[in-house]
Amino acid sequence: MAKLKAKPKVKLKTNKAVKSRFKITGTGKLMSYGSQGGRHKLTSKSSKRKRRISQGKVMPESQARLFRFMISGKASRKKLKKSNKCADNSCSAKKENSTGA
Repeated sequence: MAKLKAKPKVKLKTNKAVKSRFKITGTGKLMSYGSQGGRHKLTSKSSKRKRRISQGKVMPESQARLFRFMISGKASRKKLKKSNKCADNSCSAKKENSTGA
């Protein structure tokens, strides 16, 4: 009988629409650019308002998790580090020792 080959892992595609609209900063925050109101009728808007519209905005972390996954196609490293950091419950022991001193 022929030996069965293992199926290759399916790679997730990057969502290009999300990638073009958002940028991940060096600290892992998600910045959104291209907010509404900056395309036309700019003569009726003040300079201060136009500057505010053109600046990037930090996305809330609750929404950022989903979009970060869509951009990279994998779980964020920051999230993985947090989950593996206290896997053996050594963090709670360190906290107890530091507060007891």
